[in-house]
Amino acid sequence: MENEREFAVMAEIRRLLADLDGATRVRIIRWLADLFEVGISSSTVRKLGIQQAGHETTGHWENNFPDLASLFHATSPAVESDKALVAGYWFQKFEAQTALDSQRINSALKQLGHGVSNITRALDDLTRRKPQMVIQVQKSGTTKQARKKYRLTDAGLRAVKQMINGEIKGEGIDETRQGR
Repeated sequence: MENEREFAVMAEIRRLLADLDGATRVRIIRWLADLFEVGISSSTVRKLGIQQAGHETTGHWENNFPDLASLFHATSPAVESDKALVAGYWFQKFEAQTALDSQRINSALKQLGHGVSNITRALDDLTRRKPQMVIQVQKSGTTKQARKKYRLTDAGLRAVKQMINGEIKGEGIDETRQGR
């Protein structure tokens, strides 16, 4: 009985998504994944045959960076806040996360051997830059240690693209470049 209901729900979702363009499908699937707190990777999105919104139509970014380690190596972030920015870029653009968890970012960096000593401080630094690289989108709890969720701004996305292109490679994004 449960399998029949599951199949009916999946068939209905497929019917509802069938006439929508790829970018709209991605937004809906990302929203559902966030709503039900289910991670969805870029490879999963590709398997669904959906072009990810925000990616070059040639697939340039995806082909060059199959994992966070490749992106990290290409950008060579020098300071902790830039390390957090690059990891956040990976999760937001490639893993389709709309709200970034600081613990997940730092855990991924630790797996690469580049953990950040204080991830909250690094992300706070990115929120104080002008223009802001990251914004806080959610806070769970009322204490200072409450879990926070973040999202890269357009300026943050552009900064990582500049790092990828070698415009800021290896030096970090310093205060001068950000107009502080």
